[in-house]
Amino acid sequence: MLYGLIKNHPWVGGNKRTATTLAELFLNRNGFEITASIPTLIELVLAIEADRWQVDEIDLWMRRHCEQIGG
Repeated sequence: MLYGLIKNHPWVGGNKRTATTLAELFLNRNGFEITASIPTLIELVLAIEADRWQVDEIDLWMRRHCEQIGG
């Protein structure tokens, strides 16, 4: 979802911010939270935008930087 929203530019502006917020909300509603620092999260988003990371790299990043809420 994060990749698709960033790369497809569905809005006139704020695509990266909106995509990040929606991805975090989706994770939270499914019992997970992103534990990465803000600078680390920004690096992820910029790597996606610059075509340095694809879905497989994002998947690994999420697995390393997310934890189950209350677990």
